[in-house]
Amino acid sequence: MISNPPYGERMKADFTPAELLKQIVKIYQPERVGLLTSENQARLLKQAFASESLLGLKLESQSLFQNGGLRVAFSVLSL
Repeated sequence: MISNPPYGERMKADFTPAELLKQIVKIYQPERVGLLTSENQARLLKQAFASESLLGLKLESQSLFQNGGLRVAFSVLSL
């Protein structure tokens, strides 16, 4: 699943990464999820995993890089 980080960052997405993940799991029931978000949203996602378990998912890794001049992160999650 890919969210568009430049637009999400520039247009201020009205949902958190945790809310997005909950909907992805509810609708698609995946065993693994790859999520591309802005660096800020990736930070929020990491904080959410530090404070609670999200639907049994585990944050395996986050890789930061540049996309269109913005720092983004690819997060890998699994059950």
